[in-house]
Amino acid sequence: MSSKDQDPQIFYPDRKQGIFLHGFLLVFLVLIMLAALWAATQWAEGSIFVFIMFLIVILTALIPFVLYRGYALINARYILERNGLRIRWGLRTEDIPLDEIKWLRRANESGYSIQLPVLGWSGAILGEKQSESLGPIEYIAADLEKIILVATNIKIYAISPQNPREFEFAFKR
Repeated sequence: MSSKDQDPQIFYPDRKQGIFLHGFLLVFLVLIMLAALWAATQWAEGSIFVFIMFLIVILTALIPFVLYRGYALINARYILERNGLRIRWGLRTEDIPLDEIKWLRRANESGYSIQLPVLGWSGAILGEKQSESLGPIEYIAADLEKIILVATNIKIYAISPQNPREFEFAFKR
């Protein structure tokens, strides 16, 4: 057995579009917040002032949310090891032992209809969604077109390595 067969194989999600989207969202939120802050200090009074301050608080709360999702995408990886699959997404790690994986298929070739989680967008398709035919699906993916379904006894994981065919081949090996 060669050392290449024993080394973990690391697959990354497609990051380019997601990083661009998160950067755009971050700049947009900061610009809207600064415009609202300027408006509040220059000409807002009474109930308009309260509304603008409420808007600033909401935007301030959204900025860390977008920052974390961007950070998670930058640090995301799917690691195929001899003992199983390790999913790293931001601060989260999910270890799936090899004997718990029932099957692995590309979503667009599986014949199942799957729906995205509520807060899923390109670069951050994260969350859990109930499927009538499959049960709970946990999304830890970046690209809807490249989703691979990994079925376990408990739930199904939806992941999106940059090269799904190569990932499937590596898993079968």
